[in-house]
Amino acid sequence: MNAATTQAPPRARRQAEKSQSTSIRVAKATRDILAREAAEAGISLAAYLDRVAAEAELQRVFAEYREHALIALQDPEFVEELMDWENADLGVDYGDDDWPEFNER
Repeated sequence: MNAATTQAPPRARRQAEKSQSTSIRVAKATRDILAREAAEAGISLAAYLDRVAAEAELQRVFAEYREHALIALQDPEFVEELMDWENADLGVDYGDDDWPEFNER
């Protein structure tokens, strides 16, 4: 959606969104499954497909992050810096008397 569409009144926005829609061909069985899932969620089929697409995009982003994180963990310099941050004394006083079992080193 462009900036003009997002700032339009709700009715005009719906009309603009309609003009930006398209049709897809799926098997009737697939359509029926999706329609049933949408009905159970209490939303339209179009809204359900938007939700599924958004979830798929999030899954892609998370998978990409995991891949980058695993690659980074193969770099000894990165791991060393990560451990330095983990072991850093940030000057937090946990009060030796209050929780002695957490202050043992």
